[in-house]
Amino acid sequence: MTKTLLITIPTPAAARNQILPGVIRLLAETQGLSVVVLSNLDGIEKWAADLAPGVVFDRLPKTRRFSLTNLVYRMANARFFASNRIHSMFLKMELLRRTDRRKFWVERLLGWPFPASKRLHALFSTLLRWLPDVSGETKKVFEKYAPDAVFSTWLDGLHEYQVMKLAVKRGIPTVGNVGNWDRITLKARHSVELARYGVWSDDMRTQLYRYYGIDRSRTELVGVPYMDLYVDHDGLSRDMVFEKYGLDTTRPLVLFGTSPPYINAGEPEIIRQLVQELQRLARDVQFLVRLHPFDNLERYSIVTADNVKFDIPVDTMKSEINRLGATTESLELMRDCILAADVTVASTSTFTIDAAVLDTPVVSIEFDLQDTDYYTSIRAGADRDHLRHAAETGGTTTTRNIGEAVDAIVAY
Repeated sequence: MTKTLLITIPTPAAARNQILPGVIRLLAETQGLSVVVLSNLDGIEKWAADLAPGVVFDRLPKTRRFSLTNLVYRMANARFFASNRIHSMFLKMELLRRTDRRKFWVERLLGWPFPASKRLHALFSTLLRWLPDVSGETKKVFEKYAPDAVFSTWLDGLHEYQVMKLAVKRGIPTVGNVGNWDRITLKARHSVELARYGVWSDDMRTQLYRYYGIDRSRTELVGVPYMDLYVDHDGLSRDMVFEKYGLDTTRPLVLFGTSPPYINAGEPEIIRQLVQELQRLARDVQFLVRLHPFDNLERYSIVTADNVKFDIPVDTMKSEINRLGATTESLELMRDCILAADVTVASTSTFTIDAAVLDTPVVSIEFDLQDTDYYTSIRAGADRDHLRHAAETGGTTTTRNIGEAVDAIVAY
């Protein structure tokens, strides 16, 4: 008898995590299992045709933006972070206070009165469970596919709320995968409690217990799904990477992974000064600057040195599904570039994990070149829970100014 697994994929990052490394393909190849993916990502069915053959795709029912459910959820969300005194969200709110006053006051209003009240958080959470807000569209999806289990690939926010709430209400087994390493402490509260969870790390497992009361016996360490592509290195050799970008194989390579402009607006000047200082020290190094998918080449016009090359992820902005470089080729090329480098440099980014996994030295930029308020600085970004924990492992070299960054690069 064939059973049906319903999988929700609401974001490009969820598609990257679950489809690219073959998780969904392996599920679809399981005998006696039919896999249905619910997603509203533009072009996902065509994009995944070769990556997950045999999978049925359908639309993911959504919660209306202007609804009682959304209002109650956001009031619960505000009190969840305040009552748990989660440092990352405090830093985020202080950043909003200085950069987006309208959004800041909307969030403050949603948390009024008694923003840190655990009782109000419990009240709003209970109200969410009891609201008769599952749409007719969601019920039709369940009637159409009659799922035996439901798998959430993102968890936080209301992306999958309709589907997961109905699954729990009907007693259908549920599993959730935390979508990224910053989701628990920075992004948004989980809207529905599920039966079991997959997490990247033991630290995330601890966070689920601390903030949600999820017993460790209900969690599984699954690692970073898309990094499965790093295990079998059958890509470009170091010489081939150097040839692709016109690099000199006799000179050391520094790979700089950039951040979006809203995270570190000063990165172009940091790169320019790093190159300048290394040249002053007569260090014959070369740079390959790999742009973040949300970055743009235009802001690096001040970087004109001949020993700096740029790598722009292919087609990252041409469709929604590719916004996070969600192609096997892009991830494999990033892997090959990291393996070819002598040292990597990055600000607050998952790129540091990529490099550490591949055993390439990481120099972490935790400074601003200009005087700035702490809460708008890269220092505050680096002090968010997930990044601070990574730094405390000793797996990266933290630098507080250009001189320390240059010294760290030279040491490696």
